[in-house]
Amino acid sequence: GTAVDGTNDPVPYHGIGMVTLNPLVYSPFLLAFQIVSASIDCFKCVSLNGANPACDDPFHNNYTTDILESPCMGGRKGRNGLFPATACIKLTGVYDDTGDHIMVRGCALDSGTLTTDTEIIRMSHCGGFYFNDRYVHGCTY
Repeated sequence: GTAVDGTNDPVPYHGIGMVTLNPLVYSPFLLAFQIVSASIDCFKCVSLNGANPACDDPFHNNYTTDILESPCMGGRKGRNGLFPATACIKLTGVYDDTGDHIMVRGCALDSGTLTTDTEIIRMSHCGGFYFNDRYVHGCTY
């Protein structure tokens, strides 16, 4: 049909009820929605020698809502800040120097490097490793 101005070009309606948004105003809201919607929830806790039973195995997620982090954010190698996690992780082991048992649950994300051996979430690992500057015999899942 013909537009109000007599041409075939549609003329935008600017009457009552029409809201025009500046992209600079709503872009941060879209970005925030993307970050939250692209992240996952993970349980985050630490237990030393069974001191935090909610964190230890056997794990019962119906009793542990206070340790659920939603959304779970993690650090990225070579970058400042926190980013939406892509995996939940569990570390369990025994400190070499004291024999204390440690259980850690948390979240992590792939930093995008080319080698699997530098990305904790790409594969499970059992053996010896350093955690908080102490040697641990255990596994990461």
